[in-house]
Amino acid sequence: MNDMTENPGADRIADLLETRMSGDARRTLSDLARNARRVPAQTHILDELDEAPEVVLLFDGWVSLYKTLGEGHNQIVDFAIPLEIVHPASADGHTATFSMQAVTDSTVLTLKAARWDQLLAGDRGLARLDTVLSRAARSRVSERMLRLGQANAKTCVAYALVELCLRLGARGRTDECAYHLPITQQKLGEFVGLTSVHVCRILGQMSDAGIIESTDHIDIRVHDPDALLALAGVEFDALAGEILPPLG
Repeated sequence: MNDMTENPGADRIADLLETRMSGDARRTLSDLARNARRVPAQTHILDELDEAPEVVLLFDGWVSLYKTLGEGHNQIVDFAIPLEIVHPASADGHTATFSMQAVTDSTVLTLKAARWDQLLAGDRGLARLDTVLSRAARSRVSERMLRLGQANAKTCVAYALVELCLRLGARGRTDECAYHLPITQQKLGEFVGLTSVHVCRILGQMSDAGIIESTDHIDIRVHDPDALLALAGVEFDALAGEILPPLG
């Protein structure tokens, strides 16, 4: 945490909040954002088994939540994207259950239990937001776990692309969904339990079939949503209802 700098974009974050939600929760989060810190990409925000804060609020950037199984074998449990409220503590209430690393330059704020409880007690909108974000996180991890355990590799990758498409703004069905993933194919592999070589091969197969177009950086453009949804084994509207929290 020592290489964090003062948050240079509080006003921009307030504008983001203005477009994403309304009411008391927006006002509270806007105030909190002014005390957030800027975290450079690749910074470890929290290590597994560290003393964990009650919440980590992500206002800007991408953060990976991951577990390590020795010898550098990582499994990304989830990605946090802007306006996520992450609860990193395990069942004992103070030990971090996963590590957190900034994937991109990010703006975060960590809060201890006493301060968070105080905020929730005074702001029903924030308490409601915390609840719906927690439900959405549980739902998307459950859906991904089902495919990691029971589906083939292509289905796992297809599901991840659909999930990230939804989370990055596709709340209504469109003919195409284009978005940027600020991760490598190795990190996408850690997200879906595959090697980077396997991920590269699957993305190539999907591209050859005309389902998507992708670049190494990774930019994704979905040309055939129906085919991608079929590979993922999901229905667009049903999945959106499960994993996208209402932010209004």
